[in-house]
Amino acid sequence: MKELTAYVVDGHDVRIRPAPLEREWMDNTDQRFAYRCLPLNIANAHGWELLCTTAFSAIWDGRPSIDAIRLKSSHSAKRPQP
Repeated sequence: MKELTAYVVDGHDVRIRPAPLEREWMDNTDQRFAYRCLPLNIANAHGWELLCTTAFSAIWDGRPSIDAIRLKSSHSAKRPQP
């Protein structure tokens, strides 16, 4: 097994685990066809789950810049002022 290093910032607790090999959405594809897509199956087998205590959504609009990713949290956490 390869090693994964996670760095904790701002004193948060990091909960991380290997992702399961089987996924409900893959099971629900016609005849479990998603498992027959080799690149998808390989990526799925090497995934990790970062367990968050707050729900969030992430949207990527396809551009290569950092502002192409929008994160929205359901928690109204206060950010520390510099």
